[in-house]
Amino acid sequence: MRPWSWPPSPSWGPLPSPTIWGRGGLSMMIVAEVMILLGALVLLISSYGTFKFQDVYNRLHAASISTSGGALLLGGGLSILGSLVHGKLFLKPLLIILIIFLTSPVSSHVVAQAAYRTGVPLVAHTVQDDLALAFLEWEQGVVEVEGEEGEGDDEADEPLAEALVP
Repeated sequence: MRPWSWPPSPSWGPLPSPTIWGRGGLSMMIVAEVMILLGALVLLISSYGTFKFQDVYNRLHAASISTSGGALLLGGGLSILGSLVHGKLFLKPLLIILIIFLTSPVSSHVVAQAAYRTGVPLVAHTVQDDLALAFLEWEQGVVEVEGEEGEGDDEADEPLAEALVP
């Protein structure tokens, strides 16, 4: 018996166990199916971005950001749909969303850091390499601690910035 076809009166027979969403209904089914379709669409666009972008850093951006959003929509829709159909809360999709939310940013950061340290080049139209600028400032001892006034002036930083811009 489907959740939206439950009898309106207890005199027609015993009701199945209610779901966490109440009796659900056709509208909740539609919301769950739309969430699943949108999640699949976001993940499809993400996979297209990983092939289309030119360097590893842009590919990582496309993959990690949209994977989190796509997994949220897809897992949320699956959890709602499973809860409506089977009459009990489905926690596995929610657990999978949590795992993806915790591991996706960390793994993309580790891959980007490894690519940068091994010297994977940026795409040609990249304007400025902020990490190289920060590393050079750190090597030269120009880095200021937050909250303290720096003893250097802005004119001393200009040759450093000009040396980094191609």
